[in-house]
Amino acid sequence: MKNFTLVLLALGLVMIFGVAVQAKVTGLPHVYNLTFNDQGNPGKDSSENGNNGELKGGAKWVANGYSGGGVQLDGNDGHVEVVVDVPEKNFTMGVWIKTDSGDVGIYSVLDGVAGAGGHDRHFFLKDGKINFRTWKGPAWATDRNVADGKWHHIALVAKDGAGQTAYVDG
Repeated sequence: MKNFTLVLLALGLVMIFGVAVQAKVTGLPHVYNLTFNDQGNPGKDSSENGNNGELKGGAKWVANGYSGGGVQLDGNDGHVEVVVDVPEKNFTMGVWIKTDSGDVGIYSVLDGVAGAGGHDRHFFLKDGKINFRTWKGPAWATDRNVADGKWHHIALVAKDGAGQTAYVDG
């Protein structure tokens, strides 16, 4: 088993509520589920695995998330870090975001330590449009602009042999 550092980050100001990576479609359990509802321990994993996240840099807990608490990232070095083995092929990742910045990093898996390279499974906004990138391939984007200051639910489903599907607000 290889450990990865999952980084929820922001290149522009963003609020994030609830990140869950799960693979229930394939019968696997949750890897982690961060609801950000516990002010005393905002990175607490509510799955059965105890893969707690740690708020780093300019990340702070806020009471006004989508449904309860949330994390506000400063657009510089704010991020939530979770050390966990994230599935490489079959997984579902979902997040609630609220931002008016068009270029925002939301989710990235780093092999090893931050800044050392080895990125894969990127999830970000470019010109306000949702982009996903896995492995070394090019990013693909949705045509929907979500940099509008409103809450949006975004989910990515990756299934071996079937590819990836993105869902925005639905």
